[in-house]
Amino acid sequence: MPSTASSTRTTYCHYSPIGIMNKTAIQQIKSRLDFVELAGRYLELRPNGERWSGPCPFHHETHPSFHVNPGQGFYYCFGCQASGDAIDFYARINGLDFRQALTQLARETGVELDDGPTNPQDKKILEDREIYLRMYVRSAAYFQENFVSSKGGMQRKYLLDRGVSPEMIDAFQIGCSREDWHGLEKFLLSEGYDQDKAVTCGLLVRNDQGKVYDRFRNRIMFPIHDLAGAIIAFGGRAIDSSEPKYINSSETPIYTKGKHLYGLYQARRTIVRDKRALLTEGYLDVVALHQFGFTGAVGVLGTALTQDQVKRLGGLCPRVDLLFDGDQAGLKAAVRAAEMFLIQGIACNVATMPEGRDVDDVLHGQGPEALGKILDSARSGLEFCVQTISRTYAPRDIMDWVRRFLDSIPGDDLRAYYLPRLATGLGMSETELRRSRFTSASSSVSETTGASSPDSGKSTAGKSRLTTRDRQLLAFAVSCPEYRSQLATGDLEAVLEDPWALRLWTKLRAMDAEHLTGKEDGSSESSVRPGFDYTSLDEDERRVCYQLLAEVQQRGEPDRGVLWTEIQTCLNRNLLKKKQQDMLRAMREAQNQGDQQRVAELLQAYQDLAMEA
Repeated sequence: MPSTASSTRTTYCHYSPIGIMNKTAIQQIKSRLDFVELAGRYLELRPNGERWSGPCPFHHETHPSFHVNPGQGFYYCFGCQASGDAIDFYARINGLDFRQALTQLARETGVELDDGPTNPQDKKILEDREIYLRMYVRSAAYFQENFVSSKGGMQRKYLLDRGVSPEMIDAFQIGCSREDWHGLEKFLLSEGYDQDKAVTCGLLVRNDQGKVYDRFRNRIMFPIHDLAGAIIAFGGRAIDSSEPKYINSSETPIYTKGKHLYGLYQARRTIVRDKRALLTEGYLDVVALHQFGFTGAVGVLGTALTQDQVKRLGGLCPRVDLLFDGDQAGLKAAVRAAEMFLIQGIACNVATMPEGRDVDDVLHGQGPEALGKILDSARSGLEFCVQTISRTYAPRDIMDWVRRFLDSIPGDDLRAYYLPRLATGLGMSETELRRSRFTSASSSVSETTGASSPDSGKSTAGKSRLTTRDRQLLAFAVSCPEYRSQLATGDLEAVLEDPWALRLWTKLRAMDAEHLTGKEDGSSESSVRPGFDYTSLDEDERRVCYQLLAEVQQRGEPDRGVLWTEIQTCLNRNLLKKKQQDMLRAMREAQNQGDQQRVAELLQAYQDLAMEA
């Protein structure tokens, strides 16, 4: 397959609040994990002093800028600034949220999680979620039992006639629903599940008259998994003339439309390993692709591709190959999909099927080599968009598309990358495109198009706001946590200039206090040093802490005693300055009150203090 232009992107993993998580258990998980071994499952690492280095898995690069520090339990990329601890890394690389990553790693390390929240509302949400997930597991088993029974004869014959192998049926847990309007309902009630909860999680439907019945009837059932492997929804395909042909689960407390992709759970390891994904449309197309060795294939779920789906794939790999139908509807969907990936800086190729043929037809009729040739003939996403709109759009509509596309790009550097390529594809000069004012100011992008960059909405505190002195002081506080009590005694908060830096320092001190008083057992198992558990900080604060740690290590291990002497000098100088300011203020007040004796005393004290300085 032809190569595509590489692109750089930064991905972010948002930590969930951990108030309902046992912090001791989190520390135990970290202490039992071999961070280097964990990261080595996904990329090649080489020793580099106390650190291990390799190519960053979160953006495309040729020189290794990704570092793992196992001793201090964090990773940092100097290229895209991705950072975090072992749990954060596992979540990012697998596209999981914090809770999912924590649950999987707890299982791997043999640590029990205490999920008992003190908030009754949180507790009920968690309990209900577990019930919904169990109901989906049991429903999937029910549909699979239907499939192998005499009642699933038609659906089973249909899939076998389509060439779907038994191995794929098992791998994707495919089943079927009965024609009975109450089959699943009776099954769930017999299992002890509540009818109302079955309605809430979308397995049953309650109509306007209050009657309850099965959502899915007489259909092939495709379970939809989240990235942790939990079944959270179903897609049902009719094999007769029933309309609609496909019915998907409605939104529920465990499933949000437009956030998931069919087959991503099965494909994620291949995608992470190969750093590319294959995106197509239908359920059976995804199954057929996996059956014939294209195991990085995923599919959209009955709706147009969404930004959430684009970001989810972009978080796992730097390149996506699109495989869509060759009819007008397929071409239109492919243009929109390619545009969405390109806007996010994700490389993509576009291949279209011969009109009237789908992926399943080609694979079963001509074999994987024929499909490989179609993929090899794919065009780059930008080239495909330009050629397709040039052939099918009126000139005015072409210019409108170019304006919208460029205005939707969140960064000037990415826009500059696309401009000359667009100009070449359209037969225009880059100057003409610029002169035509097609590129809007990046500050108005969000207002005009609703597009947002990976950093939109984030605090700009961090690196750009910190003064040099604040940055040096915080770097010492983060990298030398054993000196933090002395920094507090030396009144560090009076020295820090930026309110954001002061808030971070306050949180670090709170973490120290919690570490000293909050141990829930007498265990000494955790090897994590005080101050390096940053899960209680927000994302921007964690990013800055890991960045400061990485920069300190990049410069070489400092002589902490020498650094502390320098910091003490700075703190003492500040305390002296503060005392002098207080004395000058007191002298002004005494002068205003006519207390000359007090003025003289303060003046003498001020001069003595100046001599000390």
